[in-house]
Amino acid sequence: MAKHQETLANSSMMELSQAVSEMLRGGSTGGEEEDERVKSTPLLKREEIEAVIQKTDDLRLRTLKEVMDILSAI
Repeated sequence: MAKHQETLANSSMMELSQAVSEMLRGGSTGGEEEDERVKSTPLLKREEIEAVIQKTDDLRLRTLKEVMDILSAI
């Protein structure tokens, strides 16, 4: 899971951040290509985040079930 979290700040996000910052500093609003890039990159990251959250939820549920099994045996 940590590996997935580390990819959230990967090079594509850094490049996007730098491009947007430069556009803002230069007073440019960017073109269609930049607009599409700004919209699509976070959507890809959202899917990755959702997958990580689902895995952590599954892990919590399995852990809780195991704890319940151990405690019910006592």
